[in-house]
Amino acid sequence: MRERIAILGMGQSGRAVACLAQSNGVDFVGFDEDPNSGFRVLSPDELSGFDAVVISPGFSKIHLWRKWALESGKPCFGELGYASRYWRGQLIGVTGTNGKTSVTQLLVACFQAQGISVLATGNIGFPLADAVCAQENDSEAVAICEISSFQAEFSEGIAMDALLWTNFASDHLDRYQSLSEYFEAKWQLIKCLKPGALFVCSKDVVAACKEFGKTLPDTTLVADSSEMADWLQGTAFERQPQIKNLQLVYSYWHQSEYAFSALKEGVQRFELPAHRLQRVENKHFDGAVFWNDSKATNFHAVRGALDAMTDAPVFWIGGGQDKGEPLMDLVRLLKGRVEHAFVYGETAPMLFETFINEGIEVERCNSLENAVHRASEAAMAAGPAMAIPFISARTPLPIQVLFSPGFASFDQFKSYSERGKIFINEVLSLKARGRE
Repeated sequence: MRERIAILGMGQSGRAVACLAQSNGVDFVGFDEDPNSGFRVLSPDELSGFDAVVISPGFSKIHLWRKWALESGKPCFGELGYASRYWRGQLIGVTGTNGKTSVTQLLVACFQAQGISVLATGNIGFPLADAVCAQENDSEAVAICEISSFQAEFSEGIAMDALLWTNFASDHLDRYQSLSEYFEAKWQLIKCLKPGALFVCSKDVVAACKEFGKTLPDTTLVADSSEMADWLQGTAFERQPQIKNLQLVYSYWHQSEYAFSALKEGVQRFELPAHRLQRVENKHFDGAVFWNDSKATNFHAVRGALDAMTDAPVFWIGGGQDKGEPLMDLVRLLKGRVEHAFVYGETAPMLFETFINEGIEVERCNSLENAVHRASEAAMAAGPAMAIPFISARTPLPIQVLFSPGFASFDQFKSYSERGKIFINEVLSLKARGRE
């Protein structure tokens, strides 16, 4: 009898699973909450007629459909787990609070330089199920799979040849009731490693494992950068936070005995993911340097961006949709490091009040566009170089206007990508004082 599966949620991952099922002769029925989607709305007892259920990562733990699926007694998969059973080549997972996309794309560049067929999948926007259906599904190929905590919650079926865990910090506390619950979601991936598979992680992941009482696998390798500093000049990895991302890839690459020349070539050809701490050039504006870090949707990412600013004076633009992180964590990051904050969006009222109480210079703006213009006007008023307490007045440093919002984008935008594009457009529209 042919296998029959239920697919809950017919977004990008759900449609990819449907395509995979169809190509393998598996019967499926798609369900979606949107009554206008063309798919059925699930009822409580329907799952009894299926052999397995594939659940969208968008469904939280309290979602009724997810509850019904778990209570049905049927095997429950995420898209990654279901597709992993059909993938013929190596599967390398990349997870972490921040840096997943950078590490994924760097690994792709290095494998390409090594002459190995490789593709990026998972949370990066290309479902593994689509990769399985593609020509690249070959025993000699490598899939680098970026895995979010949402995807990791359903780890059934995932079998990885290696896992790189970039870091661990507070995030998604609007979905998880505690930091330990968020960590537990990530930890599910450790159970998905094949026997003897390499696990590479950062020192803060090691610390988190100790805090939450987890024992690291025997194959654990803690990333180290001691041999890298002399050949990074002129690349995206010559400053933080990308140095830390390269540490993981370097450690994995060295331990796996691939060619060092391929790693160096991969580093040279690597381009930063869009909206990850990229300088926005505007030849018509004088007085400040603008940075687009719209991909920074949590406080740990903001810290990485601030670390990259070295000792320059920083005007920070931030705000958006709250994700439940303790606000005082952001205060500790910004206080004494940011000269002025410009806040907007859903979180603007609480940011403004908290920053005022904590002695952080702040201005509340009615939109991101308004925040860009207010920050540029303040930068022009301060001059091309401003004196800051810990830098000699004889050392001119341009003001860094850092858009590293620290919150989700969904209060006003469809994605962090849309948010970043609007920031870039506003910066490019700025004109220097006195010019046409």
